Amino acid sequence: MPQQADAPGAVSALLHRHSLQDEWIYVLSGELTLVHDGGETVLGAGMCAGFPRNGTAHQPERPSGQCAEHLARGRQRR
Repeated sequence: MPQQADAPGAVSALLHRHSLQDEWIYVLSGELTLVHDGGETVLGAGMCAGFPRNGTAHQPERPSGQCAEHLARGRQRR
């Protein structure tokens, strides 16, 4: 399972939505700011967010001055 660790202020992906798969993000440490169609949500360690296929556009970011580690996983629906 891919684990991502990014430097403070890093952006791991551009604003996007998935047309073929569902996706979830689980924060292992630090904080992520999740930019999405409805605004922004801060996720801390132990929190998760899910995105269904063709659902909400989203972009995980790290707040300036903090490192964060998270897991991201997608599952293609048939």
